[in-house]
Amino acid sequence: MKIAFYAPMKPADHTVASGDREIARLFIRAIETAGHSVSVASRIRGWEGEGNAVLQNEIKQACDADIQRLLDLYKDARQKPDLWFTYHAYHKAPDWLGPCISKALKIPYVIAEASIAGKQKQGPWQQGYEQTLLSVQMADSIISLNRKDLSGLSRFVQPSTQLIYIAPFLDTNKFESKDESANDRNGIAKTLNISPEKCWLTVAAMMRPGDKTQSYKVLANTLGQLKTNNWHLIVIGGGEQETSIKKLFCAFNEQITFTGILDQPDVRKLFTLSDIFIWPAINEAFGMALLEAQAAGLPAVVGNFGDVSAIVNDHKTGFVITHNKARSAANNELAIGLAEKLDLLIENESLRNCFSNAAMVKIQSNHSLETVGNKLDSLFKELLSKS
Repeated sequence: MKIAFYAPMKPADHTVASGDREIARLFIRAIETAGHSVSVASRIRGWEGEGNAVLQNEIKQACDADIQRLLDLYKDARQKPDLWFTYHAYHKAPDWLGPCISKALKIPYVIAEASIAGKQKQGPWQQGYEQTLLSVQMADSIISLNRKDLSGLSRFVQPSTQLIYIAPFLDTNKFESKDESANDRNGIAKTLNISPEKCWLTVAAMMRPGDKTQSYKVLANTLGQLKTNNWHLIVIGGGEQETSIKKLFCAFNEQITFTGILDQPDVRKLFTLSDIFIWPAINEAFGMALLEAQAAGLPAVVGNFGDVSAIVNDHKTGFVITHNKARSAANNELAIGLAEKLDLLIENESLRNCFSNAAMVKIQSNHSLETVGNKLDSLFKELLSKS
């Protein structure tokens, strides 16, 4: 089956790395894993982040011209796709291409990760809102990586539209087993000046204002609540708030290593060599870092926000700490809960190993490219049989 792929938020081959680009690439690979041919229909970036109507109109005009280019291309039956797949459409990055082309070609139209922000109905992205609403209403199927998003979309779609949840996923083949990388721990310990005998806690998150900074504040509070001292925290990440965030951890200088931003292979290596993943996860949908940590066999201790519980099975692959939403996210309640479970895992290697094995099995069974590819393959065949 020939699949036309479009990512209006950011093309899959964009030069700037981001979680959005990574997920777009993962969808392409999952589709290809199922044996389908994927062609990037357009590289026009539909994102406009300032609410500038002039820029939005320029993007729409560029997309109108690209629609004509694609329709001319698809007159050749060898080029015509069997299905159109759009990744991530919302008011700031609407899909101007998919609805028009899928209708003209009479092919199924699928969106992964769509969202409707009602407050934009009369806002600076009004035309993006209207186009996204049209896209959602025209879609034959909408896929979400967050279970909670589906209920919000349900009131906007047609009765015939399939709303499908697919668990967040990644390429599990990129991860070494803990046994394969065990010999590297002493070398990494020497490089980072960490005792290999300590329990290595690891976190990977950008240092940005807002929720990320709040999570770092809770993390610093958590460390202060720990009863055991048998730990060393490795912080992977950087960003505009790096200086102020590092100050939060001054009391623990001897027990913390800041690596800065690392390439993905190095992140995966540190995950595999570490013992526990810790992150408050304030207001996060699920977090790719958390998914990668579980794939590397890291027991996780995380806050219960968004759809984190889809990644971490509480008391099976880690601990998910429920918070009191009525209070400030940075209060002691979450920190105390995180610290309590961290103390337990730091001192209980057997439990860590049990969670580690369960995490790797869970990710391989439910969050791999192959698993998602099979689900997409079934969906595409079903939609094509109805068209």
